[in-house]
Amino acid sequence: MNENTTFSEKLRETVDVIDEAYERYGVFGFSFNGGKDCTVLLHLLSIGLYRYAVRHPELISPEEDLPRIPTVYIMNAYPFPEIDEYIRQAKDLYDLDLISIAEPMKDALKAFLDQRTDMKAISVGVRSTDPYSEHLQPFTPTDKGWPDFMRILPILNWDYNDVWTFLLRLNVPYCSLYEQGYTSLGGTNNTIKNPALKIETDSDEEKYEPAYKLKDGSLERMGRIRKSSSPNPIR
Repeated sequence: MNENTTFSEKLRETVDVIDEAYERYGVFGFSFNGGKDCTVLLHLLSIGLYRYAVRHPELISPEEDLPRIPTVYIMNAYPFPEIDEYIRQAKDLYDLDLISIAEPMKDALKAFLDQRTDMKAISVGVRSTDPYSEHLQPFTPTDKGWPDFMRILPILNWDYNDVWTFLLRLNVPYCSLYEQGYTSLGGTNNTIKNPALKIETDSDEEKYEPAYKLKDGSLERMGRIRKSSSPNPIR
């Protein structure tokens, strides 16, 4: 990934945002939902934490391991078992300091911060193409009426293909649902396999290509059942 390409430039910008976030806040929080964007961010945050520890060895005593990433998993009311399983796998793989909370997002974030009273910032895997995200900046405070912290959004400028380029090139483990034709994950009540990935066959059995085969990233959310909703300051 050292080649001089648009994607490599996005990656460098992302690393710079993460490095700056660690310098500003030390160890900060991470909102993890098991999706592809959060998986990219988790991998990069783990690398960034190591880089931070190397820059500041005085913060880590010889008797201690590398700090763990304080992580909140806000459980969906209609969960996919595959997502819950992937969350468990990621917790072990990245040694996350994970708290799972089955509450609406605003209440869950408040509960997380009540348990992490020193937490001033939380990183989120939001991209500018996500709903209500086009005007966000890499460092964006939460909106009025929400728990008060800085949102750190390192992959804002990534697109769908960037996400899959990263995951596949680095062989990063991801949720198995993406192998089944899902491209954007919510709950079982509002998520279907993406029709753009359906394989035409002569049999009655429905088959779908994996998510990374989607050629047009603008069709990413075709697998989400639309519902009326208001802007969500954390996403």
